[in-house]
Amino acid sequence: MKLRPEIKNNITPQLILRINELYHDFENRAYNQRYASLFEMERKRWEALAETYIYCKKPLVCLDYGTGTGFVAKIIAPKLKPTDSLICTDISSEMLSVTETDLRNLTINSGLKFIKTNGTVINLPNESVDIITVNAVLHHLPNLSLFATEASRVLKPGGKLIIVHEPNADTKLPALYQLLLSTLKHGTNIHWLIMKMTEKSVLLETLLRKILSKTNPIYKHRNEFLNKISDILIQEKLIDRKLRGVEIQQLVDIQTEAGFSKEKIFTTFEPTFNVVEWKTFNYIALKFKNLENKLNSYYQKKFPDNGATFLVVFTRK
Repeated sequence: MKLRPEIKNNITPQLILRINELYHDFENRAYNQRYASLFEMERKRWEALAETYIYCKKPLVCLDYGTGTGFVAKIIAPKLKPTDSLICTDISSEMLSVTETDLRNLTINSGLKFIKTNGTVINLPNESVDIITVNAVLHHLPNLSLFATEASRVLKPGGKLIIVHEPNADTKLPALYQLLLSTLKHGTNIHWLIMKMTEKSVLLETLLRKILSKTNPIYKHRNEFLNKISDILIQEKLIDRKLRGVEIQQLVDIQTEAGFSKEKIFTTFEPTFNVVEWKTFNYIALKFKNLENKLNSYYQKKFPDNGATFLVVFTRK
């Protein structure tokens, strides 16, 4: 959807960072439930990446940037050594708390550290980190170049930066394939359907949110915290009018609609990084796992560079 001009013309980095902090503070553990099928598919990808790029004999300092509820941290932490350290950072103190609680309940041999970040500066010394993992974070950031600079600063030469699940701007699927993919991906996603149905109608959005709030406790909680976010932003003078729920979601995922082109990613990171791996992929979550795997495999082979999301691995020069 297109943001109202009065909102679009007043977007600042401070607003984007603060709205992400509030949104993820309120959502915290509900995030795991809402994206359960996505995490299920991502797990195998991260397990393979960790085996290839992370686990080794030498002592490691690993930074999970934008750790959220600790999805990546909980995959890699159990296999880290006593000589390793895992640092989890996030702009949301509530999500960071969830990650710390969950990791403390696992059998982990490595050192653990949790750092609340402001979304711009990584509070670590220069060249102090061997590995940075980043899962579904870049599309929340108002300034990609700033992140690239900070990642380059804290990584040791030869260190790895692993970025997964970001929107690919270069998706150019034939119309029929695109329709099929969108139907399979979103056809049973209630949240996505609400977004598409209500993005052009304030009245319809208000009506649907009222109905869902009365019939579903999850959506009642969600609609309540969306209202609170808007009120807080007004109190802090970051906005001067109430935001709709779909507008908050779009500001939270500020880069998702446009996405990142391969050229943009390479141009931004290549001054201080070398590309090791680039791959695009689609997510089709179905009840029939055999069919799901076949469809995902088919799209990967037929359109290897046109997937909706991408992963990229860099080595620090």
